[in-house]
Amino acid sequence: MYDKAAKHFYWRLRYRMGGKPKAAGYGAFPEVSLAQARAFRDRDRALIAQGIVPIAQRRAEEQERRARLLTYESIARAWHGQTTDNPKNHKTTIQRLERHVFPAIGGRPFSEVTRRELADMLLKVAQETNERTDAGKIYTAQKLASYLSQIDVTERHAGSSPATAP
Repeated sequence: MYDKAAKHFYWRLRYRMGGKPKAAGYGAFPEVSLAQARAFRDRDRALIAQGIVPIAQRRAEEQERRARLLTYESIARAWHGQTTDNPKNHKTTIQRLERHVFPAIGGRPFSEVTRRELADMLLKVAQETNERTDAGKIYTAQKLASYLSQIDVTERHAGSSPATAP
């Protein structure tokens, strides 16, 4: 399609779905080549033949890709950066997270971590023994539970929370 005012070519696929006219855009000519536009068109035509709206499919794929990029560790570190503890507590908080939480679930997508996994991890921490006192790390587990709850509440306001997962 040619826009006379801007003097640009825009790649678009016009189609009907459910009797309604729709269009899928692929970008402007210099940025998107003819070969790329044809590949997009062919992919979208296959989706349309299956009864899938191409734009909705692309949005779902993008949302899934973003969810995979948001790991538990990245969200926890962002939360930690927003907290305003005194410097000693601030350092202790991140050390606890790095020692107990990040090795267990830090690399996983935030939306895939369940409450059950968090509870199991906290129970494991509580049952560990401290080398110096030979006592359990119940206090550490309690503090971690507090941190994880705060991370969860912060992220729930932003979107995807493991507390809502089974």
